[in-house]
Amino acid sequence: MTGIFRKYPEVEHVFGVIGGSSFADSINFTPAAASEVRMAGFTVNLIPRAQRQRTQQQIEAEARADLREIPGVRAKFMAANPGT
Repeated sequence: MTGIFRKYPEVEHVFGVIGGSSFADSINFTPAAASEVRMAGFTVNLIPRAQRQRTQQQIEAEARADLREIPGVRAKFMAANPGT
């Protein structure tokens, strides 16, 4: 799945976690969800804003559309540093 994000020229790094409590804890899942292997999370770092043509929101919109093509995927985006 990291390939979906890597195709965007604005993406510098992608880190993915499947299951595991550290990911679940970081986005406030219930303790029961912490060990569910069906959950995954990705950290996507973009190149600096001054070096890209699109905003973070535009990139997120394209990623949402791409992720909707995968059966069963429900995506939620959270900005760690909005506006960067």
